[in-house]
Amino acid sequence: MPDVFISYHEKSAAELAPRIARALQDAGISCWYAPPENPLTVSFTEEIVQAMEDSKVFLLILNEKAVHSVRVATETALAVRGFDDGKKRKLIAFRTDNCDVSADSRMSAFLNKFWIVDGCPPNEENIGTLTIRILLTLKSRKKTKAISKIPVAVKKTPVAAKKMPLTHVKGKRTRTDFQYVLNKRGTTALKKSKNTISVKIALKKSDLT
Repeated sequence: MPDVFISYHEKSAAELAPRIARALQDAGISCWYAPPENPLTVSFTEEIVQAMEDSKVFLLILNEKAVHSVRVATETALAVRGFDDGKKRKLIAFRTDNCDVSADSRMSAFLNKFWIVDGCPPNEENIGTLTIRILLTLKSRKKTKAISKIPVAVKKTPVAAKKMPLTHVKGKRTRTDFQYVLNKRGTTALKKSKNTISVKIALKKSDLT
């Protein structure tokens, strides 16, 4: 499963694609690109589609020839479709000349979803910048994937206790009444169990009236 799928015009970028692939591989990034000399057979076309489906980053070497290439446009369309389907594939374009993208409406629409890296001219420095961009993209993608696997704890909402209205029985005092008297006299709050009983015995009838 390659990290990066490289799409390019087989004639104008025949030497640049292998250069970029070597730079990526030196940085520990696996990549796949179709050798320019390979004939576009049915089986090879299936291999291209499979490599693209398995990739994490779709890298487009963008130049004047690529803008008008049917093969590049087809690969780009498949990559964008995968991006729109939520496969989290990252789309990066390495622009190597001042090509007019608006000349082809299809490519213009596709490139709105791309992160474009300036590669003009396509020298070692710009290829190095591209490599760093891809490294950061892959790192970010792994972090996002790891976070998405963390199970979300279901927060249990406590059931609110039903408040019962206080009732006063004639001739008797409730625990709330005792608490009020004690608080008024500056004593501490009543505690449960034995303390409550002993306090009730100690209170005089005059204290409760």
